Amino acid sequence: MNARRDSVKDRRECFDRCRRTDDLGRVVLDCWICGGVILPAQEKWECEHPVPFAHGGKETLPAH
Repeated sequence: MNARRDSVKDRRECFDRCRRTDDLGRVVLDCWICGGVILPAQEKWECEHPVPFAHGGKETLPAH
């Protein structure tokens, strides 16, 4: 049986891996579902598995 990873740890790893700086110097994330910009300091966001965890998905990406 696989132990699920802590969601706080997943969010931190996802944030660190996917963050970038926009032209105004703000830290932003790109939503993998709609392609829109996420401002983590102002908006709620989640880290999602593009391939379901139950099907072996390990990678997480930010989403609105």
